[in-house]
Amino acid sequence: MRKIRRHVLFIALLITVAALTLILSAGHPGYGSLTGGLPNGYTGQTHDTRANLYSRDLQREQQTPFRCSEEVSPLMENVLDSTAEVLSAASEEDYKRAGGGLEGVGSDIKDLNKQIARQNLIATGIYEFTQASQDNHRSLSGYLSDSEKLDRLQGREGDAAGLEGKAIRTRLNIEKNAIVKRSDRIIDVALQFGVNTTKFEESLEAFASPSDAAAPASSGNKTGPAPINLTVEPEDGVFGDTLLFSGELLAGTQADSVNITVDGNNVASVPTNGNRFRYEYLIDQGSPGVHSAYATAAGRSSGEVKFTIRPVDAHLTCDASYNPDAPGFAICSGMLITITGAPVAEAPVILSIDRERTIRVTTGSDGRYVHNGTFTAGRHTVTAYFTGDGLTPLNAAESRPADFVIPSLGSVLAPTFLLTSSIAITALSAAWFLQRSRHNTGYQGIRSFPDEEGQTAPQYDDESPEPHSVLPEPSADLLHEQTPHEAIGRIYSGLRDRIAVLHGPANAAAMTPREFAARHGRAQFGSDLETFVRRAEAFRYGGLVPTGNDLDDLAALAVAIHREAGGEED
Repeated sequence: MRKIRRHVLFIALLITVAALTLILSAGHPGYGSLTGGLPNGYTGQTHDTRANLYSRDLQREQQTPFRCSEEVSPLMENVLDSTAEVLSAASEEDYKRAGGGLEGVGSDIKDLNKQIARQNLIATGIYEFTQASQDNHRSLSGYLSDSEKLDRLQGREGDAAGLEGKAIRTRLNIEKNAIVKRSDRIIDVALQFGVNTTKFEESLEAFASPSDAAAPASSGNKTGPAPINLTVEPEDGVFGDTLLFSGELLAGTQADSVNITVDGNNVASVPTNGNRFRYEYLIDQGSPGVHSAYATAAGRSSGEVKFTIRPVDAHLTCDASYNPDAPGFAICSGMLITITGAPVAEAPVILSIDRERTIRVTTGSDGRYVHNGTFTAGRHTVTAYFTGDGLTPLNAAESRPADFVIPSLGSVLAPTFLLTSSIAITALSAAWFLQRSRHNTGYQGIRSFPDEEGQTAPQYDDESPEPHSVLPEPSADLLHEQTPHEAIGRIYSGLRDRIAVLHGPANAAAMTPREFAARHGRAQFGSDLETFVRRAEAFRYGGLVPTGNDLDDLAALAVAIHREAGGEED
C-alpha cells in the first residue's frame, strides 16, 4: 500500500503542476495589439458625422450629468459674454473696440481649455463648445481685419480698388455666415449646461443683420461684357476632389498670366497659352457651402462663378500595442481618411488615454499618425478624435477604443519562471520515482503476484472434470523454505488454479487477484476468497513481512476455501 500511495502522490504532483501552468497562463492575457478598427457608426455613406458626434455627446450628458458642470459653467458663460461684446462692437462698426475685446475672448477660452484638460472632457459637448468658440475667435479676427481694409478703400476709384473691394466683401460674407452658423451650435450646447445665453443671442442677432458689405453684382469692369471668360467643372466637390478652372481672354485682352481668386483670396497665378488658361483647384480647405471665384488679368476681371463644397465623412482608426522591446512603452497609431479613401494630411488628431489625459498628434502626408509613449503597468484604453479643426470640409470623427496591456516586471518573468519550475519539478519527481522503483523490485505489476513471473499456469477447458496436474497442499515446511513473499504467491496461485478447475474461468492466470475474486463474488466461497486476497495484498504491497504463523494462517484459509468450493478434502 505504501508503494501505491507513492504512485498516487507522484500523479497528484504532476496534475498540480499542470493545473498551475494553465491557471497562470490564463491569468496573463496576450500583450499584442487590440485594434480599434473603423470608427463607430461607419456605414460607407456621406452624412453629417459632426452632427452624429454632437448627438452622441448630448445623449451621454443626459444619461450621466457631468459632475464638473458647476465648475465649467461659469467659464463657458465668460466666453459667451466676452464674445458678445466683440459681436456688438462689430455690428456697430466700432472695430477698434471689437479688436480690444478679442484679447479677452482668447483669455477666457484659454481658461476653459485648462479645465477641459484637467477633467478630460474631450468627448463631451463642453469640448465642442470650446472648439467652436476658438473657430469664431479666429473668424472674428479675420472679419475685423477685412472690415478695416474695406473702410480704407472707401473713396478710392479705379478697377484695382473695385476688384480688391469685391474680394474683401466676399470674404466678409463668408466669415459672417460661418460665425453665425457656429454660434447657433454654441448656444445649443451652452443651454445643455444651464448657461445663460441671452446677451450672446442678442449681440449675434445684431451682427447677423444685413449690411452694405455684400459683393456687387458687376464684374469689376466699368462698362460692357467681362473681358475674361471663366468656367468651373464640376460645380461641386468634397475634400480631396479637384475642380478645373478654365477660360480665355476676350476682347483683345493680352496677358502672360491670369490670377485666380477664390473667396477673395488669390490662390494661383496661371500662365496663359495663347489666350487660354486652366487651373486645377484642390479642395483642401474652406467651409461647406457655396463659394465664389473670379479671374483677373491686365487690370480686368471675369464675372464671378459659383461652386459648392459638400461636407464629407472623415474616418479615423486607432491601433495600440505593447512594445516588448521597450518595457513600459506602447505604440498608438492610425489613419485619417475620407469616405473616398483620400488620406487627410496635416490634420490634428487627439488621443484620449484612459479618459484621463490627452495627447495631440498630426497626420503625415499619407494620413497616418504614430505616438510612442510610456505607460504605467496595467490595462489602458486609447480613443482617437478628429474634431475638424482647420479642415472644415471634413466632418468630425471618433475611432473605436483600442485596448492594450503593459505588463509589470513580475508578470513578464512569471511565464518563464513557471515553465522552468514545472520542468524542474517534473524531472525531480521522475528521478525520485525511478530511484524508489529500483530499491523496491518486489512489485512488478498488477496482473499477478511477483513470484509468478516467468511461470505459465496450466490452462484447462471449463468442461474438463479433472486437471492434468494438481498442486499439492502447501505445507508449512515447504513454505518456510521460500522467502515469505514467494510463499504468498505460491499459495495464491495454487488456490487460483484449483478454483479455476472447478468454477472457471479458463483465463484465470491472466486476471489480477482482485479481478479473480470479483469473478466469484457471488459464489458460496466468494467472501472468504475476497478476504484471502485482501490479506495477501496487505503483506505483498503494504510493506509488511509475514511471519511463519501468518503464512500458516493463509495456507489454512486457502485449504478451507478450496474445500468450500467443492474440492477434495485431502
